[in-house]
Amino acid sequence: KFAKLEDVLANPSFLYKTHGFVRSPGFQLFIYACIAAVTVTSGVGTATSSGGVTVATADGGTAGVSGDMLLKTGTTTSGNSGSYTVTTGSAVGGAGGTISMTVGTGNSGNGGDLSLTAGATSASGGTGGDVYIRGGAASAVGGSTGGDVNLISGASNAGNGKIKLEAGTHSFTLESSGDASLTTTLGVTGETTLHDDLLLAADNAVIKHTSTNAGGLTISSDTSYVDVELVRFTDNKLGINGDPDIVTLADQQVTIAGKLFVDSDFKVATSKFTVDASSGDTVVDGELAVTSTATLSDNLVFDKDDAEISHTGSGKLVISSTNSYVDVESVRFTLNKIGINGDPD
Repeated sequence: KFAKLEDVLANPSFLYKTHGFVRSPGFQLFIYACIAAVTVTSGVGTATSSGGVTVATADGGTAGVSGDMLLKTGTTTSGNSGSYTVTTGSAVGGAGGTISMTVGTGNSGNGGDLSLTAGATSASGGTGGDVYIRGGAASAVGGSTGGDVNLISGASNAGNGKIKLEAGTHSFTLESSGDASLTTTLGVTGETTLHDDLLLAADNAVIKHTSTNAGGLTISSDTSYVDVELVRFTDNKLGINGDPDIVTLADQQVTIAGKLFVDSDFKVATSKFTVDASSGDTVVDGELAVTSTATLSDNLVFDKDDAEISHTGSGKLVISSTNSYVDVESVRFTLNKIGINGDPD
């Protein structure tokens, strides 16, 4: 007298008990097979398709819920527990079968979750299990590309969901609006292309080049200019909006196209040419060459022990007063008259 087959499979200890009483070698082999593994296979199709396999719980009643389904491998006290594999067969003349995991719809409360969790470990120095999501490979030569990996948040009339990646206390969040936020450092080993502005929200923001190798940081515009505050950089020119070439830089040369206003002392090579900002006193430690008229609004004073006014040109030297006279020591020259103070003619 035996129980039903489903009772036997649900209670392996019954098989052990039964094995001791059954003398049929064929039935004993069946019992061993049941203890070792269970295989459910649909019918083979030699000319057409093979049969399908459906494993499902029945629908719930009017006042209840549908039954749960549990597919799991057993625990172990020595060695790894059994693996769980879901795979579709290879295809010739077609594509491999699709694997689809979909949570059913509901009309009350939030939608059901879909959770994928790798294994934890309590071993000292061990690492928790990894999770891999990988697109399919394309092995054909010429034009074939591997499959994409798409992460798509749920849609709704009130706004789509967000995509969030977390690692420890840090996270990367992509909002449905397209805004993205990162709570830690972003490390990029290739080029980064931005199709809109780069905004820095820190109170004190820095753009810094940190390479340990010899090199530099270049900020440039391929087709136009770079503005730093109100200063405009265009190639080797500095200026402002509307006047971009006030200063032009070249090798060992600075050209200023306009006025130069200096609020402090002005010095060239420390002391070769200086202008005192408070008094306006100017010191030239060298020759002063003037190629046009020099107009002095005050006296010309020589502090050299032996001073000289010398004309080195090929023409004449004229010393004159437009409206009055010229004194040389105590001799007064007034037009074509020579005299002294009080008797000029």
